[in-house]
Amino acid sequence: MTDTDSERYRRLIEYSSDLIGVLDEDGTVQFMSPSVVRILGYDPADFEGENALEHIHPEDESRVLEAYSALVENPEASEVVEFRYRTADGEWVWLETRGQNRLDDDVIDGIVVVSREITARKRREHALETLHDRTREMLQADSREKIAELAARTAEEAMGYPYTVVRLVSADERYLEPVAVTDRAREVLGERPIYEIGEGTAGSAFESGDVEIFDDLGAIDDGFDRGDAKTGLFVPVGDHGVICIGETESGALDQEDIQLSRILAANTEVALDRLERETELARQNERLEEFASVISHDLSSPLNVAMGRLSLVEGNEDQVEAIGNALDRMEALIQDVLALARKGQTVDETQPVVLSEIGKQCFRNVSTREVTLEVESDGTILADPARLPEIFENLFRNAVEHGGEDVTITVGTTRDGFYVEDDGPGIPPDDLDRIFEAGFSTSEEGTGFGLSIVEQIAEAHGWSVEVTESESRGARFEFSDVAMVAEP
Repeated sequence: MTDTDSERYRRLIEYSSDLIGVLDEDGTVQFMSPSVVRILGYDPADFEGENALEHIHPEDESRVLEAYSALVENPEASEVVEFRYRTADGEWVWLETRGQNRLDDDVIDGIVVVSREITARKRREHALETLHDRTREMLQADSREKIAELAARTAEEAMGYPYTVVRLVSADERYLEPVAVTDRAREVLGERPIYEIGEGTAGSAFESGDVEIFDDLGAIDDGFDRGDAKTGLFVPVGDHGVICIGETESGALDQEDIQLSRILAANTEVALDRLERETELARQNERLEEFASVISHDLSSPLNVAMGRLSLVEGNEDQVEAIGNALDRMEALIQDVLALARKGQTVDETQPVVLSEIGKQCFRNVSTREVTLEVESDGTILADPARLPEIFENLFRNAVEHGGEDVTITVGTTRDGFYVEDDGPGIPPDDLDRIFEAGFSTSEEGTGFGLSIVEQIAEAHGWSVEVTESESRGARFEFSDVAMVAEP
């Protein structure tokens, strides 16, 4: 290589925006590019003769030394490693470094290492990882206060916002209350006030639904004490509240901060929405259990007495038969309503279930001698074996109620599920939209709850159910999105 080539090579190194160093086999610096001033705060002359490996973070040292040793031993190697490095002022920055063994190079006698600062990238990766972990905790939290506390802690730990306040809407929906306040925020910013919705910076952001950032909180004259906070970031959490982030330096927050805070707010909103749904579901289940208890005790007991005394009645047999039929219908109604109220839309652990076996078992429970069952598949699905029979038994009863005792019922599989159909009269087109409504029935003998139970059990499994017309113009119930077990 000519002297001109050598000079161009050196000039390229000197003007590179990356940090380029030339080290000997034990890590002693022979050359350091001028970019070391910008990236690490050192003068290049201060580094020459020093061992560059001594400034590596203790937790990363063994990993870097292992990679460097491999590079020294193998001239063809090209190692890339990420690690923390101490700056001139004692801080730590992340470097992504690629090394190449150039001991035999005509221009540079040593190992060339090229480093790029990736502190911002590593900080974001850490923030996103922590956000992910904290979100899982928030989704398991059992109170608004716990979710708010986790959100404030995430802002501090993951994103470096020590001055964070999470405000949630009060029970009367008039105020934004400081539910969670980081220790540093309480210490530096003082006791946080309660805002009325629409009042102050937090109230304004909540009411508008938009992220609001203020570079000079001291210039806002609204009567509220913000302590030593100079910069403020206010991020709405849906209709639940606002995450308020403060900094004691003006202009300390940027677009990266806004983006991360939006992610935190969105995750917090999801957790609060989930908690609201579960709380409401718990209330509904409690009311349903009370309802079921009333039906079970206040109706079932006198019904059993009436049915027992009916056998003792003598005289008008027509009236006795009518009373018996009415009591039978009442009993069927009570059992169906209890099934809806107590079991709801839940399933236990799913297991492989063979359709032909479950179909034949349920058929024996509800059929008469004239009814025919045809099973066209031995397919296996994943289902709750305790709930699945309710689907088949209710559909079989429905077929008999509408098609008579000589009806033929067919069970088979589809590409993503299974079906149950019959050759009865089918369902009138005008009734298709109402067929799964609780209490709706096209038969005088039906309770109107059977098909509603079928739909609820299907939805509890994550299936879709649709009623169509069979080839024989009877009713066909198709279940899709069903987990099928592959044949061995």
